Amino acid sequence: MSDVPTFLAFASNGSFAIPGKAIVLIADTSTDLSIGVNTFLTSKLMESQGFYAVPGEIMDAIAFNASENGCTGPVGRLCTTKDWRMVYWSPTTLRSHKLLNKGTSQITYEVLMDGINVYGLADLELLSDGTYNCTRQGRAGQAIVDVGSLNGTAAGDGGVDVSCLSQLPMYLDCGTPCPEGAVFLEGICPFGNSTRC
Repeated sequence: MSDVPTFLAFASNGSFAIPGKAIVLIADTSTDLSIGVNTFLTSKLMESQGFYAVPGEIMDAIAFNASENGCTGPVGRLCTTKDWRMVYWSPTTLRSHKLLNKGTSQITYEVLMDGINVYGLADLELLSDGTYNCTRQGRAGQAIVDVGSLNGTAAGDGGVDVSCLSQLPMYLDCGTPCPEGAVFLEGICPFGNSTRC
């Protein structure tokens, strides 16, 4: 994959396809690509409408629902908190993510929730956990797809890294310390502070 002209010459006549398995591989790939594209586009739409995420604490589902940020809807979906903010709790990382708006959106929380929960416009783990991981790595706002390196290293191994697929901005609540392991950029925490500080 590091020699693109040679790969294109090789692939142009279909030599990369495996007879019999090609249809299955294309179907699997197109589903993954569709989820990825939908998540990217939804995150860009949310960003343009003033939405941003704030990472919360790591806790199990029972503790999360009992907390002040607990959902009034099913766990693992975008839902409203007891004070009518939107929040997502990730069953994979056990981290909650508040979804806030700078007050500039023409899209209501209800429309956004329906679009994501009902119509599947974004994968919530890619949207929330992906944004957290990308920001923590100090890569937010950079290339969404990194070809030729793996996990941000310049290994030149031809790997494809899509960890920054979600472009939803993520900030910390006022006074919250930078998460452990975050890559500081010129001495500054990559998350920044929310506009409410």
